[in-house]
Amino acid sequence: MKHIRVLLLLVGILPGMSALGNGKIDLSHGYILENSFARYVFEPAGMGLSAMIDLETGYNHIDPVDGNYLLWEVVFGKGTQRPAIDNNYKPCSYGSVTRRTNGDQVLILEWNDLRFWEEDSICSVKVTIELPENDGVAKWGISVSNQSDYWGLWQVACPAIIGFPASGRYDFAKPVTGTGGHLLKNWEGSLKQRSPSGFFPMQFLSLNSGTNGIYFSSNDGESRAKDFFVDSKDKKLSLIRYPENMGITGSDLPGYYQVSFGPYQGGWLNAAHRYREWAMNQVWTARGPISQRPGFPEIATNVGFWVRDTWVWDLPPDVDKDTGDPFSWRRDERDPHEMNLPFLSAMRTMDVPIAFQWYGWHNVLFDNNYPHFLPPLKGFRERVAELVDSGALIVPYINGLSADSKTYDWYRLDPHAIKDQAGGLHQKFYRDGAGRLTPMCPNQNYWHYTINNVVDSIINVYGANGIYMDEISCNSHELCFNPDHRHPLGGGRYWADGYRKLYRKTLNIAHQTGKQISCDEIIEDLIGRFRSDDNIFTVLMGNI
Repeated sequence: MKHIRVLLLLVGILPGMSALGNGKIDLSHGYILENSFARYVFEPAGMGLSAMIDLETGYNHIDPVDGNYLLWEVVFGKGTQRPAIDNNYKPCSYGSVTRRTNGDQVLILEWNDLRFWEEDSICSVKVTIELPENDGVAKWGISVSNQSDYWGLWQVACPAIIGFPASGRYDFAKPVTGTGGHLLKNWEGSLKQRSPSGFFPMQFLSLNSGTNGIYFSSNDGESRAKDFFVDSKDKKLSLIRYPENMGITGSDLPGYYQVSFGPYQGGWLNAAHRYREWAMNQVWTARGPISQRPGFPEIATNVGFWVRDTWVWDLPPDVDKDTGDPFSWRRDERDPHEMNLPFLSAMRTMDVPIAFQWYGWHNVLFDNNYPHFLPPLKGFRERVAELVDSGALIVPYINGLSADSKTYDWYRLDPHAIKDQAGGLHQKFYRDGAGRLTPMCPNQNYWHYTINNVVDSIINVYGANGIYMDEISCNSHELCFNPDHRHPLGGGRYWADGYRKLYRKTLNIAHQTGKQISCDEIIEDLIGRFRSDDNIFTVLMGNI
């Protein structure tokens, strides 16, 4: 029989402990971890977080609950079964605290050799919480060792808190697609949001009751699959990690990254500054501000006006030009120069460089028969040449995530699609009349070359100087269980890594012809993923 081991590590300050000192905790009395800014109270035996107090104001963010408090949760998986345990399943078996020479403190809690479903000593959990000397926000980590001869891990949550946040008591600040963020006053509701995701494009949120704030951020520089979960009705909060090889016998979870969670004084802007300090040290910001990057395409930095439009801009007033209904889009075959006149006129009027995010340039109906965008409509090459020569950034639309499973050669694409644990497709319904758009797995080279063959033609045959790869970062990390894809099943980092590789191939298309191209996107994990000398290609923020 195999063995599973779970350990829980918390970092804190033990009053009276000397530098580099270690102290074993009497778990029957619980533990209080505190410094001059915050106090974390862990109840006896299960060591659930029963109080989280801002010592500047005395404000306790954790309300009383029925039953025991939580600290972590582990869900196992096999087939369709999802049995779960938490920190109250068995009493904590070991705890210690260490003070570092800089005053930071580390509290370690372990649940060792847990018996589960007729297996002895199959699981151990270790959670780590580091409380800095000069801050009330702690850093939490968890690792789960699984030696079961049947079960695999399905998901792991830590911190997993009950008793917070109280409904209507907090202003909730969260990142959102395109517009930066939302500040929801006296928030009531529930949020479960995947990261990485264009719908949740940064890895943090804050909850503030006046100046009494809680900062919540995953410090994941590798962009692994996870969910942020907050529910004000049930007063629950957790960071849910999806392990590699979900549901596979013996799969476990190393402590890949920490989560910043705890009280601070200030509002949502203070939380944003906290996150910025971390984000500015990640790989996606390594090249620094755009204004300081030598060789960055001028056409991308100097755009003063973006136009989002379709094949024809100057429709008569009596024609419905609702671009939200692609089936009403006009496909005139007038003289190319005549159709360009509105854009050329706008450039003269605005007297700034214009970028044109161009829908409807292809023969196929919008959201149908993807990825077969070519050939384009008659006159496309001539229109692109005139607009580019006039100084415009031309960014034709394609879809970099999805293929239409109704297309004639789906049999070629199906092996490379994202599959769920039952082997089904993740098809999306956008509107009646659209195709069966099906996300492809970003790990697959076949898909990379399929999309980049389209990009190659748009750039090198038809002369565009930009490309809009839709949906890649406006969707979330989907869990792929296709066993033929040679990536970990379910969780992991293959989603972001795969799209970085796809973009690398796109960049190589520009390198081979000495051209500059621009691609617009929105998620932080896909910004600046290239070497400092790779400025021929840039990823711009904003799904404009």
